[in-house]
Amino acid sequence: MSSHGIACRVLAFAERVAGNAVFVCMLVEGLYLHRSIVAVFKQKLKIKWLYGIGAVIALAPAISWAAVMAVHNDHSCWLIYTVNHIQWILDVPRIAILLINTGLFIDVLRVLLTKIRNSENANQL
Repeated sequence: MSSHGIACRVLAFAERVAGNAVFVCMLVEGLYLHRSIVAVFKQKLKIKWLYGIGAVIALAPAISWAAVMAVHNDHSCWLIYTVNHIQWILDVPRIAILLINTGLFIDVLRVLLTKIRNSENANQL
């Protein structure tokens, strides 16, 4: 280990986990909203389970990133990437979450617009 200590690396790791947690929280809330609007009569989701799974989803890429950084980039408190494409370990799950949320959002909009059209048609009769 170079001049930067373990505390600096732990802080860099915590920063990556927090960044992932933001995206995972968006995913969990998107899933909950989707389930509440689209699948109204299905069994209610247990939000604690969603957040537990979300914590694992937030930690897994960060742990992988930390392992790769420890092996290939053990300097500069993990702030400078000397090996190309290490950042993708964190970015690919985040992009996937954004795509999933976009799909959920489009489906929620589809259901809401269908309900609005149906209620307008019912009012015209």
